[in-house]
Amino acid sequence: MRGFLLLAVALLAALFLGGCVTFQVTNVSEVGSRMLIRPPDTTRGHTKFINAADSESTFSTHGGSFTITTLPDEEYRRLLLEVREQIGQRLFEEAAALTGAEVAQLVERMTQLTENLEALGREGASCGGSVTDFGSVTGVLSWDDVAQKWVLTCSVQNEDLLGD
Repeated sequence: MRGFLLLAVALLAALFLGGCVTFQVTNVSEVGSRMLIRPPDTTRGHTKFINAADSESTFSTHGGSFTITTLPDEEYRRLLLEVREQIGQRLFEEAAALTGAEVAQLVERMTQLTENLEALGREGASCGGSVTDFGSVTGVLSWDDVAQKWVLTCSVQNEDLLGD
């Protein structure tokens, strides 16, 4: 029993001395999104899927630099790759039977799919900054219908433990 009590006291002391930081990301869009939350205490980060109108939380053992980023939807990416492959296979197998206009249309679709795949890899929303020990970070993810892209805003609440 005494060992358990000492362990509990040691864990509480580590929590208070370490400067725990909380991270909460809320998705206010109508579509779910995969997110990468990279707090100060890890280089790999935490990948979380956040459903529409939902939120996810994580924490860090101390303050420092952080980033939060949207990640491409792998299912959508696989679908684009599959469709592009089917079009390429059709071009190869039916080349002799296709008209010039049909070939041009299929090539145009393949080009559009390739551009969409490239955009998935580079166009994501991201925010970052620095947070102090015992602070908190709130991220809000939304979809901009006009620009057709994710928007991610972060706000940081730094705790002033000295009361300055």
